[in-house]
Amino acid sequence: LGSWVLMAQFVPVQGSQSTAVSPPLVEILSDPQFYEEVANPRLTSRNEVEERVTEYEELLEEINALKASPRLERDGELKAKAEQAARLLARFLDFARDTPGRNLVYAGDELVIQVPLDLDQNSRQQAVERIQVAHARMLKKWRAHIKLGLPPGFIFVKLYESRERMAGDYKLGPETAGVAFPCRYIAVALPSQESAFWGRMKQYFIGEEFQQTVAHEFVHSSCFMTLGYQRAGELPRWFMEGFALHFSGERHVRTAIEGPGGLTIRDFDSTEEYRDFKRLFQFVLEKYGPDRLYDFARRSLEQGSVHQSLPQVLNLANEPALIGTSVSWRRDKERFQWRWILMAACLVTVVFVVFRGRWAGLRWVTAFFIIWAAMARAALSPYYIHTLLWWVPAMFSLPLVYLILRAVRQPRAPEPTRIRLVVASDWPRLDEVMDPWPYEQVNLAEIIQAGLEEGWGWGEREIIGSEAQRLKAFLDSQSTDFFYFQGHAYRVWYEGLGTITTGNKSEAAAQPDG
Repeated sequence: LGSWVLMAQFVPVQGSQSTAVSPPLVEILSDPQFYEEVANPRLTSRNEVEERVTEYEELLEEINALKASPRLERDGELKAKAEQAARLLARFLDFARDTPGRNLVYAGDELVIQVPLDLDQNSRQQAVERIQVAHARMLKKWRAHIKLGLPPGFIFVKLYESRERMAGDYKLGPETAGVAFPCRYIAVALPSQESAFWGRMKQYFIGEEFQQTVAHEFVHSSCFMTLGYQRAGELPRWFMEGFALHFSGERHVRTAIEGPGGLTIRDFDSTEEYRDFKRLFQFVLEKYGPDRLYDFARRSLEQGSVHQSLPQVLNLANEPALIGTSVSWRRDKERFQWRWILMAACLVTVVFVVFRGRWAGLRWVTAFFIIWAAMARAALSPYYIHTLLWWVPAMFSLPLVYLILRAVRQPRAPEPTRIRLVVASDWPRLDEVMDPWPYEQVNLAEIIQAGLEEGWGWGEREIIGSEAQRLKAFLDSQSTDFFYFQGHAYRVWYEGLGTITTGNKSEAAAQPDG
């Protein structure tokens, strides 16, 4: 490039006031490799950056002079190339040299960060550290999963103290947090808030959100470096945004592609299209698993197209097939979810209705088991087999085992097989209810008559066996102890007398109950 700069000289054409460009400059502008080297410079030291800045400053002056010549008005193709070259050179100089109010920070061997001087020292240090951490994590994940080598050289990061300032420089929306330019240029704004507590003071929030935004832009930059400048715009939008969202784990704001026609801002915020991009990669992850997702991304980046990687990796013919399969998959998944949710809810309801009496203690452990089984079935289904849902039943397995053992080993009070049924003649208060007595074989009138003959104000009868259990369960389930029988009102309750035992075991002591 240095020789190109020295050879790109203008010479006057005899008999004309216009200026002609010498062949070397035309050759430079006609060489696709020139644009690749400007957009994707592989500079590995401060000296190389400074030398390239000097060379590009001279070359930009020559191209600007060429743009002012009348010849370019007659040669539209050359004019477009000159404008594209000038734009790329200006982009490099914008990121790679000190400017008024800014200085460069060489952070390790892979990052050059342009930091505003009016940023306080603490915020500056935090921002640089967050950028380094985001790049290191992204690079580690890229090498582990994508397994594509990235060309060596610095990535240039321009840090802004506010989104408004960055939006003004690049004509972005006021909510834009970061933007990536092919292939190695990233601009990112610090989240901040004006505070009037101690005068007009700006407070910066350099935390996880900022780091995730930077990581997202690093994913774009890595894709650009892998594709190269000439192919940077060939992959579809849904791939570039969906992959960056998935790989960085961050909800993205915008990205930028710079081609022969200039800077194109692709804004997907709060749009259905943007959400569809995210759903497509989520669908690939859930249906095919992370290994095939990364294989699909790797082949798409290698080939610069999804038309071959879709049938090769996902067995889908084209993008419409991917979209259609994704929509039907999501619909079937929602049906599967509701079916199992309703089934589990119905079974739990049945358990709480049916498990009464001596089985009431098993209600909660049985309901817990039903919910656990439903989650385990869902985790093993094709809709969740590649997700982390299996962690949920796995974590609840030990509590479930504990509840089962506790329910099995917990001593239960023996059900009484002998009760003393007590009957008194009484009328309920106006606010109390009275139900009919359903057991004709247990004649309340006879029981109380026997008690009156003994001189009592009530009657009682000892009942044993299954009939005692049935009466006890009935009385326990009633909301009142007043009953209507043969034209009279009675108050009925019982007292437990224990259990009947056989062999050498003695009869259990009588326990008051009911």
